[in-house]
Amino acid sequence: MDTFSTNREPYQSLLASAHSAYDEGDYKVAVILAQTAVEVFTEKTLGQLYHRRDIAYLKPEFENLLINYNLGNAKVSGLYMALADDNINQQSFWKAFTDHVGLRNDLVHDGADATADQAAVSLKVVGQIIGHITDHLAAPQKVPV
Repeated sequence: MDTFSTNREPYQSLLASAHSAYDEGDYKVAVILAQTAVEVFTEKTLGQLYHRRDIAYLKPEFENLLINYNLGNAKVSGLYMALADDNINQQSFWKAFTDHVGLRNDLVHDGADATADQAAVSLKVVGQIIGHITDHLAAPQKVPV
């Protein structure tokens, strides 16, 4: 399977590569790629939300305030929640997601390794995050009264 198909969004190709790494037993790479996928997805999502809220002109200013697109970062999740009207941090999967972010940081910055179970949880929770946001943004929007 070509994990870098041109018919996919970049985050989808990254997530497919994460699953391939998992299948090959490269659990550390699977976790890192899964986090990269969700960060690319978050960047795309925020861009869509700037347009939806008619504040696309503020995108450069927001980008200067964010050091990354890690949804586990309070600034990034706070911006997403405000723009999307979505308390994603209240979802049942949020703790698993922040654990995944911590694991990814340990892998990249401390040279730790990931187990098959840890990588499986990471892949699952990243899928849940992407699915939740996709569903939330596709739902009819509330009209302010």
